[in-house]
Amino acid sequence: MARKNHEALKALEKLIGEPVTFGLYMKSIRETDELTQNEFAQKLGISVQHLSNVENGRKHVSIERAEAALRRLGFRVCRVRHHDELARVEIGRDEMARALEPETSAAIVRDLKAAGYRYVTLDLQGYRTGSLNEGLTSADQPRGVSADQPRGVSAEGTTRPSADPPAS
Repeated sequence: MARKNHEALKALEKLIGEPVTFGLYMKSIRETDELTQNEFAQKLGISVQHLSNVENGRKHVSIERAEAALRRLGFRVCRVRHHDELARVEIGRDEMARALEPETSAAIVRDLKAAGYRYVTLDLQGYRTGSLNEGLTSADQPRGVSADQPRGVSAEGTTRPSADPPAS
């Protein structure tokens, strides 16, 4: 199956005359939906400049690379939340003190900037599920979920599956 996908990708690249990139994929979605960069950036919650940089191959942000860097630094429980050019780092509360040590924090910043982020922040509340939705109002939440309700529990108090992707 992987070989067929690779062959299909090579055929597509030959057809369009350029490599298929994430930026090209984003641009094709935007153009298919007949959206301007401004409209698409608003829908994605990112700046127009950032979208332009991604579409034109000037910006390559990798959450996976950022999280792998944290694991290489020895953090067992970690997640990087993507906010345009900012990486919000969530780590286990028991590892917070080590993250704040000067050498470790410098390594985190260096490695996450190498992963494509311009700014790096450490979330002082630590790792927790559902934190991406904390700023949403009840109108923005999926049906049956209130803004102050923990993930995994519906507004009615019944357990429901979490929408967060499994930790890698």
